[in-house]
This record gives sequence, C-alpha cells and structure tokens, in this order.
Amino acid sequence: MNESKQEFHANDDERFDSLKILAAILKYKYFIIAFVIIVTGITAIYWFSQANYYKATTNLVPPKTSGSAFESMIGNISSTLRNFGLTKIGPKTDGSYGPNVILESRTVQDSIIKIFDIAKRYEMENEKEDLVRKAFEENLDISVELDGNYTVSFSDKDPKFAADLVNKYVDVANAISEQVFRRESQVNLKYLEQRVNSTDSVLSFLTDTLQRFSRIYKIYEPEKQAIAVGEALIELRAEIIQQEIQLELMKNRYGKNDPMTAMQRKVIDELKSKLNDAENIPGFSGNFSLKNATKVGLEYTRMLTEYKTYTKVKAFLLPMLEEQKINLLRTTYAFIVLDRAIPPDVKDGPKRSLYLLGAFFGSLFLGILFVVVIFQYKELKMRYYTYYKNKD
Repeated sequence: MNESKQEFHANDDERFDSLKILAAILKYKYFIIAFVIIVTGITAIYWFSQANYYKATTNLVPPKTSGSAFESMIGNISSTLRNFGLTKIGPKTDGSYGPNVILESRTVQDSIIKIFDIAKRYEMENEKEDLVRKAFEENLDISVELDGNYTVSFSDKDPKFAADLVNKYVDVANAISEQVFRRESQVNLKYLEQRVNSTDSVLSFLTDTLQRFSRIYKIYEPEKQAIAVGEALIELRAEIIQQEIQLELMKNRYGKNDPMTAMQRKVIDELKSKLNDAENIPGFSGNFSLKNATKVGLEYTRMLTEYKTYTKVKAFLLPMLEEQKINLLRTTYAFIVLDRAIPPDVKDGPKRSLYLLGAFFGSLFLGILFVVVIFQYKELKMRYYTYYKNKD
C-alpha cells in the first residue's frame, strides 16, 4: 500500500515537473522568439551578403579505339594464365589506366591554378601551394557516371570564369595525356628497336651458319633427304635379298660351281659393297656417312629451329614497332567533349532557404533547451536548499 502511494506521488511529481517546464517555456516565450529571430536574422544577413556561386559542367567520353598490339599481347598472357590455372597471379585489369587518373592528377590541377592565377583570385598569394590546391579542389568536382561518361564541374562567382576554367581543364588534361602517351611510345619504341636489332643479328648469324653447314655437308632439307635416302636403302636391301634368293635357286639347279651361280654371287657381292659404301662413306645422301646422319641432321634441325623461332619473334615485334612509330606521329585524345561547358544561368549555391530553415529550427531548439536547463538548475537549487532546511 505504501509502495502504491509512493508510486502515485512520483507520477504526480513527474507530471508536475512537466507542467512546470511547459509553464517556464511559455513564461520565457518572448525570449525564445527573440532568440530565434536574432539567430535567423544574423544567418539571413550573412548568407544574403554572400555572392552566388555558379557551377559550369562539361560532359566527356573516352575515345573508342581498337586494341593495340601491346594490349592484345596482355590479353593473350591473361588467357594463357587462365588456361594454366594461374588466374590469381594474372593481371587484375586490362593493363591500362582509367582516364580519371589524368583528370584528377596534381599536374593538371597545378597547371590550371597557374593559368587562372587561382591563388590571387582566392586572395591566397602568401599561402602554401597545398592550401591553394585544397581550396581549388573544394570547388572542383570530377565524377564517373554509370553510363561510362565523365563530368567535370567547377563552381565560381563568375559563371563565365567557371565555364572557361572547365573547358581549359579538359584541354590541359588532353595535352598532358598526349605527353604521357608519347613518352610511353618513345620508351617502347627504343626497347623494340633494340630487340629487333638483336633479333636481326641472331638471324644473320644463323643464316650464315646454315649456309656454311649446307655447303659442307650437302644438306638442305633433312626431312625430304632422309625420306629419299630411306627409299634408296630399302630398294638396295630388297634387291640384295632378291638376288640371294635367286642364288639359292641357281645352286639347287646348276650347282654352286656353275658359272651362272658364280656370276650371281658376284652380283650380290657388288650390291653389298654398294650398301656398305652408302652406310659408311660420305656422298650417298650428302657429304656425310649414314652413321653420322643422325648427328648431322639433328644439328641442322637445331639451327633451323632457332632460325624459324627468331623469324617468328621478328614477325611478332615488327607490328608493335610500327605501331609505336605511328603513335609518335598521331594526335591522341584522352577525352572527347560531348558538351562543352557554357556559363550557367541559374546559381548553384548558396542554398539560402535551407540555411535559414536550419537556423530557425536550430535556434528554436537551442532556445527551448536553454530555458529548460535554466529551469532545471533553479529547481535543483531550490530542492537542495529545501532538503537541508527540513533536515535542520
């Protein structure tokens, strides 16, 4: 029963405190209204004294070009790695960098800052370059859209200045991109020329070696020569076997001492002599004996294989070399402008209505909070004195 009474009195106290707070707010309503008016007014005076900012925007797309020989090579490497199950160590990209790397580069920004004298325009002549760049970046916006196009925007008090800066920004980005492209092409061209010269030297050496080898051993096409020699040996050995069969038949018919049998024996001996000469004396298939044919053929095949290998290497290098030569002569653009920036007619900022609404509700909240805090402080102070007074 006592607990119920205590809970009832506690609820009454809470309700009573809430009513007191509401009464305090109504009591000091003019203070709150004045506070809201002052804060909102100051905010309005500040933001309406600020100049309007205009945002100029240009729309860009990267050019669509067919893949270069180098990019095709990178693609072939990726395919080869996937075929061997080495996808984890394969390249994560297609081997090239995105256009936004150029757009967001410090080199482009510093060039624009210098061209338009941003430090003077922002009254930051004595500030460090990093601070000037940071102030410039606050008004610069570079974004990649979902459709793959790029937008570059800049905000400034002067709409014409903003449009001129954005258009110049793209021009500088294209110029720097072309410099990077030419520098890369020069490095690649130098390397490819060295490789082509090295390959030509190897091919020249192999050509001379093959010519000397062919003259010495009378070998030109090992495979065809081997087939021809094999067919000749087959015919010769088959002929010996046939003549031996005829010799046995003559022995059975005429006897082994018959002149016809003796003549047949001489024929067989002559054929065996020719077979022995073919196998052991150079000249039958080239300037080498058949016993050394394998060694000679393998050496010739080895040199011929190297020659064909470097011929293919040269055929692989020449298109890439020509491509780099062409790259040094042609004009390239990292971006194609779809919509050049024009001076905007409508301001982009400041959003004064939003700031005023924020100031109004913020000051209203702070005013009420201030009144509640003061009221609670007085209540706490009064209860403190009452408690000690009753205690005494």
